[in-house]
Amino acid sequence: MPNILVRDLPADVHAKLQQRADQRGQSLQQYLAAELRRLAERPTLDEVLTRIAARSGGRVGTVASGDHSSEHPPLKTPTSPATTKIGPFEQFSEASGKGTAPLCCPPTLPLR
Repeated sequence: MPNILVRDLPADVHAKLQQRADQRGQSLQQYLAAELRRLAERPTLDEVLTRIAARSGGRVGTVASGDHSSEHPPLKTPTSPATTKIGPFEQFSEASGKGTAPLCCPPTLPLR
């Protein structure tokens, strides 16, 4: 198997990596090999964009700068003044100024 040598690694970085390896019950070599494997398996942004571009029926690109407000319709504001949807599970009551508990949580947990 090939080897990798990393020179001039700051001591604090080495210590943090050693700590993470210890937490997993691994040697530093085992931990770094697993992290490098995970890093190599993750596609880069260019690879993802290339895969998307290869699909039919769509466009892929990034916006570098400039005013592109005409490309997207304006955001719609809520029509009901009493209750506004904040997220998929939360509601905000303008009358009380407080949110209601998300539907996914038990009613005994207070909202923060």
